[in-house]
Amino acid sequence: MIAITFDIDWAEDTVIADTLELLSATDIQATFFATHNTPLLDNMQGHEIGIHPNFLPTKDYRGELDRLMNLYPQAKGVRCHSFYQTFQILDLFAELGLQYDSNLLMFGCSNIQAFQYWNGLVRVPIYWEDNINCMTGDTWKPELLHLSDPNSLYVFNFHPIHIYLNTEKLDRYKAAKPYYHDPVKLREFENPESTGVGTRVFLKRLLSLVKEGHSSSTLIEFVASLKVRGESGREKTYR
Repeated sequence: MIAITFDIDWAEDTVIADTLELLSATDIQATFFATHNTPLLDNMQGHEIGIHPNFLPTKDYRGELDRLMNLYPQAKGVRCHSFYQTFQILDLFAELGLQYDSNLLMFGCSNIQAFQYWNGLVRVPIYWEDNINCMTGDTWKPELLHLSDPNSLYVFNFHPIHIYLNTEKLDRYKAAKPYYHDPVKLREFENPESTGVGTRVFLKRLLSLVKEGHSSSTLIEFVASLKVRGESGREKTYR
């Protein structure tokens, strides 16, 4: 099963809207992990909104989670900025009623499965991320990734800024980063789609694969239908 996810990462509305426009041409539902308030994430039919807390500048874990849950009280999932996590943070997720987290990056691994943490939280690993692909120089053709294993979970993680720039290497992003909040200036750093490589090119190809018949869902839909085996060995169904 394929799940397409996005970490908003404080992107400007123009940049977020660019990602939403790519999705609007399909019937594919995705999961967005939000860092801030934006009207673009209000009433998004079919798509899921999770939260994307940034714990790096603060040790006020509860305060950061409360801030985002006040903005997005419907959120059932969480992914931390830079995948930062501690035992304390994982317990706070469960305490606040979050059903799952998606903080474990298992880039390119086979037979990825979700599992139940000891406090009941479902942990949903990530199969692919644009940042890492920019560093490794792996293929920008998802059709070469052999995504047909029915027993494996394929969670893809994108960032709107990399889609906007069609980032294919992090040097491009680093050069553009001083203009992060200037969408017009950012276009000067765009990698043309005609190169055949880059995050935007990859996302478009992945959307085409899903439209051609690969099963996909939001993460909360996946978790809601999932039976995972916890440390006790007992299976639990999430509804």
